[in-house]
Amino acid sequence: MSLFENALHSIQIGVEDLASSDGRRVLSAVRNVQAGLVLLCKEKLRRLSPDGDALLKEKLEPVLGPDGAMTWRGTGKKTVDIQGIKERFKSLKVTFDWTAVDKVTQIRNDMEHLFYKGGSELAKEAVSNAFVAIRTLLATVLDEEPVAVLGAECWGALLQNNALFEHERKACRETLVSIKWLTEGADAAAEKFCCPECGSALVKQVDPDNEEQDDAEFLCSACGEGIELVPLMVAAVEELTSWEAYIAVTDGGEAPVADCPQCMEETYIFEQGGCALCGYSVAEGAQCAVCGERLSPHDFAEGDELCACHRHQINKDD
Repeated sequence: MSLFENALHSIQIGVEDLASSDGRRVLSAVRNVQAGLVLLCKEKLRRLSPDGDALLKEKLEPVLGPDGAMTWRGTGKKTVDIQGIKERFKSLKVTFDWTAVDKVTQIRNDMEHLFYKGGSELAKEAVSNAFVAIRTLLATVLDEEPVAVLGAECWGALLQNNALFEHERKACRETLVSIKWLTEGADAAAEKFCCPECGSALVKQVDPDNEEQDDAEFLCSACGEGIELVPLMVAAVEELTSWEAYIAVTDGGEAPVADCPQCMEETYIFEQGGCALCGYSVAEGAQCAVCGERLSPHDFAEGDELCACHRHQINKDD
């Protein structure tokens, strides 16, 4: 069996697992679909390998061919992991959005470590997220027709599952529409709400007619757990600003989020100029009276119109 066939079979079996009435096959469905995604990525590396499998190996070494031209050879028994695949896709200029694969992998890990919490609903969510990645990998990255290689039955099941899940997610999101969020950052973060217990995006407001952020009560439609606003918003803000935070760490620059001096949670978003959790905000244009640097939320809360550096200097002189 070829690598490509193995990938297709994993996805097909995963879809069959999902359709089964046997609850024991729920985790199997997610495992198989996630494994199929990784194998499709490896198939792309196999097709790009000069000898058919070099790029599948964890380690590569340069070798000279009979004509003196340099090429690459894979060594060792270990194959490349997901992080290695990402790095090779990037260096080989293979364009692919890893968001869906990362989400499916996260759901698989959550299901394994949380003892199936979320059950079939979480499995449906994982397969729904996988659908996007499967379609892209087959049609764009590998130049294959999805319905032709997976078969009409499997592809149809994937389409139906994705449509059903998206319908449920839309219904959950609609319960949040009535809320008058305290800041633009809170409004944006609400789009990233995920259950802290099972990781599902099926988070809804218990009372769809409630308009006040502070009075909102939330429930996960996947695992049935009630959710407190604080952990929900903290995690959502982190997800919302993850890319900016990564850039700040790797390339330098200001972090996109800070601890709020009022509620003490890491939910103060600089771009939106306020705390997504409690609404605290720094006055527009607030800057240090000495150097003109923009005041941080904590500096502004001190009320002396000084940045941390000059406040320290003045206190030291005193």
